Amino acid sequence: MGFLGTAAGWQADTTLLLQVAGFIILLSGIMHAKKKIFLRHFQMARITVALGIISLIWMVTSLVRSFQIISSHVTALSSFLTLAHATIGVFAMTAGILLAFDRLVIKTKAPMRTVFIIWAAALFLGIIVYIRYYIM
Repeated sequence: MGFLGTAAGWQADTTLLLQVAGFIILLSGIMHAKKKIFLRHFQMARITVALGIISLIWMVTSLVRSFQIISSHVTALSSFLTLAHATIGVFAMTAGILLAFDRLVIKTKAPMRTVFIIWAAALFLGIIVYIRYYIM
């Protein structure tokens, strides 16, 4: 049992908290960008990406351990949600890294907003996956 009082282990609980904290930090970064405090905005984005990378390590490990079960029940809702979360999450993480560390992407509002929406979708699916596996 994890420290959040669910059937999840401490790694899943920590990952959930890191992702939610990262999202809140990213929202703070957006507020800094709106105030034209871009250095702080970039710092917040980089912190968010760092938290994402830390939690990604556990999520990938968990997915690899569970892949045979998930792939053998791919039409089950839990497996579908997990694979959708993983796919969208990898795209969001990759795009976030490229934006936060100035690689291959021109920083304009459109790409940043797109990555934010994709990141939010991955977080939302991740919360649903957490609920589905550890609370329901």
